[in-house]
Amino acid sequence: MQESLKKFSPALFGIILICFALPWVNLSCEGHNAAAFSGLQLVTGTTVEQQNQKVKSEPLAVAVLVLTILGFALSFLKDKKSSVIPGIIGAAAFILLLMLKSKIDTDASSQSIQVQYAIGFWSVLVLLVGTIVLNGYLYFSSKKQV
Repeated sequence: MQESLKKFSPALFGIILICFALPWVNLSCEGHNAAAFSGLQLVTGTTVEQQNQKVKSEPLAVAVLVLTILGFALSFLKDKKSSVIPGIIGAAAFILLLMLKSKIDTDASSQSIQVQYAIGFWSVLVLLVGTIVLNGYLYFSSKKQV
């Protein structure tokens, strides 16, 4: 059963990578939609057409993406105790994602902009919790079998 569960770890990280293409943040000012950003736009930076303003790449979003790619790759390790590595990576990405949310909230409130987090952001947050729980379970259940 543990081997079949181990296959879900790379799948979760893979779905997280797909979620970077979904909408993450919607910004509005005085009730009017100002901008919407996907995870990839937060990673690469973009230009807001309405204001003709360049939005820089967000380093925390880049770090979450890099950790997700790393977690995906390391999920394929075959050692029974190797589940701890993707679990730790998932936890680190989760913390960085919460830090990103805090930074966006702080930046937006200082400019009187309202922030709504979209399906992509919440999906990544939930899936990262899933990677932590799954890999933690796999690690601790492998310790019992040894």
